[in-house]
Amino acid sequence: MESVHCNFRISIKSVACSKNYIRNFEYSSTWGGSIAYRNEFENPAVFCGDNLIIELEGTMKGSGLKIDKKQHVPLIQALADRCDMDVTLHTGDQEMKVHKYVLINRSPVFTKMLENKDDEVIELPEFSTPVVKAVIDFCYGKDIKSLINLQNGIEFLRFSDKFKMEDLKNIIEEYLIHQISDKNVCQLSSKSVEFNAKQLRECCICFLLLKKPEEISNVLNWEILDKEICQEIVQRALAFVTKNCF
Repeated sequence: MESVHCNFRISIKSVACSKNYIRNFEYSSTWGGSIAYRNEFENPAVFCGDNLIIELEGTMKGSGLKIDKKQHVPLIQALADRCDMDVTLHTGDQEMKVHKYVLINRSPVFTKMLENKDDEVIELPEFSTPVVKAVIDFCYGKDIKSLINLQNGIEFLRFSDKFKMEDLKNIIEEYLIHQISDKNVCQLSSKSVEFNAKQLRECCICFLLLKKPEEISNVLNWEILDKEICQEIVQRALAFVTKNCF
């Protein structure tokens, strides 16, 4: 993240003390300030038994998600216009040509598929033509971010997972993370498990864990939430309750 915008409240409810803060964090550090003076903690009412309970409630919104990407020279992009492409990708309704060495450079799965293969035709009936065309452009180093949307994002994610294209997966995850909402978080979290999208999975879990009780009903399609995600949410919630309430 390049920065994290935080809007939060720190409270000591035993003495009805609370303060609101709005901060923009641009690097990992602490932010100075005090919630109370030292002598105020000499009041026994501040403590619950031997414990001082401080509650933190708020929201965080990150911007400028930094993801490592391979850098490709413009020469590779120029190769996309050559006529000596030697591999055919077939989607069922269209054939698309691509250079073998470009696919091998991008995907270990394509590398294995094309090893010692005389007939260099790869059938991709489960993927749509626009998505495969965009992936080919990506393989030649072109920016495809403007082609990604919520409708095809899951298909891109499936393609990147099937062919082990981690640099493509990073771009798709970055897009989908910024689209997480009450309407799609259950679907996206389940797809993150299915297609091994760890960053997306973590952001979906955090999105759900930060929901207030009165906001839970706004989340749609709980029935499709993956079992693994449910277990992770319960485990984290129980760990928090055990640590802070007992």
